[in-house]
Amino acid sequence: MTRNIWKILFILLLVINVIIIGAVVFWWASLDQEGGSTETEPQTSEEEEFQPYFTGETNSAQVNNILEAEMENERADLVVEDGQFKIISALELLGREIDIELSFVPEALDNGNVELQKDDFSIAGLPLPGPEVLTVVQNQSEFPEFVQINPEEETIRIRLDQWSEDEEYTVRAERVNLEEDNIVFVVGR
Repeated sequence: MTRNIWKILFILLLVINVIIIGAVVFWWASLDQEGGSTETEPQTSEEEEFQPYFTGETNSAQVNNILEAEMENERADLVVEDGQFKIISALELLGREIDIELSFVPEALDNGNVELQKDDFSIAGLPLPGPEVLTVVQNQSEFPEFVQINPEEETIRIRLDQWSEDEEYTVRAERVNLEEDNIVFVVGR
């Protein structure tokens, strides 16, 4: 299970990349048809300047379609439902299959990063303590530098600012509101 957590987070990042690439293609296609300019005023923050180029928007159904296609042959399922991001798997123990569910509530932070806040961890319907589960995940799995697990706060932070550090373009999460079925990312420099 702990080995699959890294794979699951990678698939989540892949979903974000697919959304961004689709938005870039759509933006270029509309630019060619309109023949207009897409310049916007740069936004200045205390830390750095960020000039947004375009915004991409998606919903839970689209994310679930991508996750289902990517996780088709995996032991764990990733789903967005009931306003939560869920990792669902099963463990075989003494000839019986035991359900495991990790539920997170995602939030877009002011700096454009995404934080997954622990909502519920359970095995066979019994609750598990968040700090201990996240400590095991952190110690038993390798994650890229831009994924930070904080067991004390019961969070996983996806540092999009570190992920896109060497890239020409930067991705920021503007809004991740699963209860309203609204996920918005901004691409810029």
